[in-house]
Amino acid sequence: AEEVLYCVPELNTGFVYENNSFIETTFELKRFSVKVIGDIESIQIGKWNYSCNKSLLDSLYFCRDTSDIGKYFNLNKENGRYTSVTATGYGYLRHSSSLLGTAPDTDSIEAGKCEKF
Repeated sequence: AEEVLYCVPELNTGFVYENNSFIETTFELKRFSVKVIGDIESIQIGKWNYSCNKSLLDSLYFCRDTSDIGKYFNLNKENGRYTSVTATGYGYLRHSSSLLGTAPDTDSIEAGKCEKF
């Protein structure tokens, strides 16, 4: 079975590259939907597919993008709270002067709440 969750962020912060260095910043809060497959065995957010595992703590699910690029989505099924992390190898971890001329990815963490659509 599939269902759609409607998610609204409350917090969104991270690192952005400006003037030859990374700085802390906050990002715009953008609503999004999550397509849930099965009992949260996998999810889809936009073009990104995630594989999920149920935690030993019954209502928590931890999802990781199937491309292994560094995107994570964690959900408390009981109260709808989520955290979403983007920490790719193309952001802070890998950017250096040897990559000048290429804009690095932005690393971020977001928290909010999801409910059934």
